Amino acid sequence: MVQETDQARDDAMEAQNLAGAARVRAAAAETAATRSEQGRRDMMERLRHLEFVVCGGPRSATASRQEQGLWSTRCQRR
Repeated sequence: MVQETDQARDDAMEAQNLAGAARVRAAAAETAATRSEQGRRDMMERLRHLEFVVCGGPRSATASRQEQGLWSTRCQRR
């Protein structure tokens, strides 16, 4: 009877340890996913910046002739 009680206690402690380890891994996975998403956003922002540099972009708040479609952009002419 004492052995069964000890075994049950040991099993419960092991289950708690496994649950704690699972929580730590889940938190690490969520952190990695958040970093990955932030990295993706950063890369998209860099891509938009490069497109702006290469293809040109608005120089004022008023739409340019290129933006209005009256002139082709450098990227469209290539």
